[in-house]
Amino acid sequence: MLALDTTALRALLERDADPGDRPVLTLVLPVDPSDPENHRRRGSERWRVQLRNDLSDLAAPLQEDKAARTRFEGLRERAEAWLADHEASGRSLVLHVDEEEAVAIELPVVLEQEAGFGEPRVAALVRALCDHRLYAAVLVDREEARAVTGHLGFVDDLATIELGPEWGMPGPTRSGHQFRFEARQEKYQAKAHAAVAAEVDRLLDETPAIERLVLGGLETEAHGVARALAARSHRRLVGVVAIPMDSSDAELAERVRPHADAFERQQDHEAAAAFEAARGIGRAVSGPERTVRALEQYLARDVLVSAHLGDTDLVERVARLTVLTGVEVRFLHGEAAAALDADGGVGARLYYATEPAPVD
Repeated sequence: MLALDTTALRALLERDADPGDRPVLTLVLPVDPSDPENHRRRGSERWRVQLRNDLSDLAAPLQEDKAARTRFEGLRERAEAWLADHEASGRSLVLHVDEEEAVAIELPVVLEQEAGFGEPRVAALVRALCDHRLYAAVLVDREEARAVTGHLGFVDDLATIELGPEWGMPGPTRSGHQFRFEARQEKYQAKAHAAVAAEVDRLLDETPAIERLVLGGLETEAHGVARALAARSHRRLVGVVAIPMDSSDAELAERVRPHADAFERQQDHEAAAAFEAARGIGRAVSGPERTVRALEQYLARDVLVSAHLGDTDLVERVARLTVLTGVEVRFLHGEAAAALDADGGVGARLYYATEPAPVD
């Protein structure tokens, strides 16, 4: 999932548990610098225009409640002042503003714009953390290896690994020495594969946020690197994909995406199977009430939410609790969510076999 520090957000959720006493203004803003609509004259960017409309819509129902309107206007002024000097460094900004501080989280993915006043809204953020895994793609041929990373938009060149001059040496004309040459070439080839694999291992060790690995370039070399990877790196390998070394970022993402989607759906099925196995021995609960109780009582090991769940209030409540308790959540898609859909759309694996105590 996205590697983001949610400590400040967790503190805000703990502080503002009662929306009547301490309401929060939540803004999810697609500030994506690559969107031409966000390069208009400052103040007329699409997200700022939509923000003004959203804030007006939030203010309208508060006309008759002077105290609530006063609080809203105070938070609105704080948010607008914070945003006035903001320079986007991500593609989306999630901003929570209460009477004490503004908590901002930049995301490298584009989210739909939304605004809320009252309880902090974190479902969009939590789902982004779940759904957008950080990928690394390593492209290798007989002369170099190129490593890039991103959330299916590979844009950051991390390293270029230059291999020795013996790698890629021209083959001789056929002669009695051909066998010795080929044996020597295989030795150099294995050495090069090991060198690239060692660099990939180091990259993944130094960047634990990278959860998925794709190898590409010249397929024979990519397969050789795959065989030379350490076990800890091989566990993150999605597969070897036909990706030319000179692929643009857009071409690379386009080739990786179907393999990544298939891998993530397989991960969904495995998560659903693990949940059913745990439920079979009494170490999982399902349904809104039992799942919420498990989270509130710190019994939940991890949580599953159906991506089809239409109860937004429930999704928000479960999402807030996962942030408060530090529990990992996964949204299941397609057929993997079928069993969960039939039982309320949410479930939790537990640390041990128990039944969450009912609330008095």
